[in-house]
Amino acid sequence: MYPGAFLFRKLLPGMLESERRRIMEFVTGVKKKETLELSELLEEGRIGTEVKVNKISIENFRNYSSAEVEFDPNLNVFFGMNAQGKTNLLEAVYVSSIGKSYRASKDLELVKWNEPFFRVKTDVKRDPLDVTLEIALSRDGKKIARVDGKPVRPSGLNDSLKIVIFTPEDLNLVKGSPSYRRNFVDMEISQVNPNYKHWASVYNKAVLNRNVVLKRISEDRANFNLLDSLTEQIVDLGSRIMVKRLEFIESISQMADLSHKQISGGKD
Repeated sequence: MYPGAFLFRKLLPGMLESERRRIMEFVTGVKKKETLELSELLEEGRIGTEVKVNKISIENFRNYSSAEVEFDPNLNVFFGMNAQGKTNLLEAVYVSSIGKSYRASKDLELVKWNEPFFRVKTDVKRDPLDVTLEIALSRDGKKIARVDGKPVRPSGLNDSLKIVIFTPEDLNLVKGSPSYRRNFVDMEISQVNPNYKHWASVYNKAVLNRNVVLKRISEDRANFNLLDSLTEQIVDLGSRIMVKRLEFIESISQMADLSHKQISGGKD
């Protein structure tokens, strides 16, 4: 028996049978992998419809006082001297989708020096209707996001614009720690599954709270009843997260296999 099989049967007795079966299929290798053609992936919705950024307007963002860029619908190449703002422009597009930077530890780093705020406005072409996304941040930490003028949570911008970015730091997916890979997977799944984003947030808080309770128990300042409750929550959410991660990995593995065959001509 695969070592995980006993673990799941022992720790997850209250899990829905369908969820437990799906986990067991993955971890024991029962589920047979089939390579799908690109057309099948499109039909199944695993590859989304076309979305394009038409134009972006930037104000007080990083080294930009004001800028407006219209993008070609096919390919765009940015070139120039160092420290001129090429990466900052790409970062602005990313922020307009995710609601935060992929490289700044604090949002305030995005506000141009000696300016009270930054604003990024992005026109997006998509089916069935085009949308305009806007995000702004003031020096006092107040962040505002809008879709077609209607207020949304910053994370809600991603519902209208999905972003894929590759940076030199992404080499850590291969060379870095497992936590980097988990964060990458979590970010990708959250873009297409709002429930997953909520599960991951609650799960992480439950883990932190459980660690606090464990410390208090060791100091005779708490009892095991609260620990049991948190453990059940962690097991429930952890099982859902695990299923979605495995489904995601299986999905991208199929697409990676297709890409590899195209590159190698099917020889490797």
